[in-house]
Amino acid sequence: MTAEVQPFIWKGKKLEKLDQIIAAALELKGKEQKEFVKAYCAIGPYARQNIGYCSGYYDRKTAAEIVRVFETAHPIFGTSTPTTEEAFELGKKLGEESRRKAK
Repeated sequence: MTAEVQPFIWKGKKLEKLDQIIAAALELKGKEQKEFVKAYCAIGPYARQNIGYCSGYYDRKTAAEIVRVFETAHPIFGTSTPTTEEAFELGKKLGEESRRKAK
């Protein structure tokens, strides 16, 4: 994942991609981690939601940690971390619902 975002500077380090921002946040602990997340989320109204969306591209353990650290949710999975099979089934269900509404 290499989605570019508005550059975010943390302690002199320029972070330009969401995976860089997520990795930096997960490496921190305690108060410093909270300060990082607060500063990042202040850069724009969709910063937290973008991170929530990206959590869906990570393994279940990492996704749960991202959701917890950034206090966010995935737009479809919410705060749950579905298995690959569960995510696939949910995608099928949403696709079918969307197709019905389009008719």
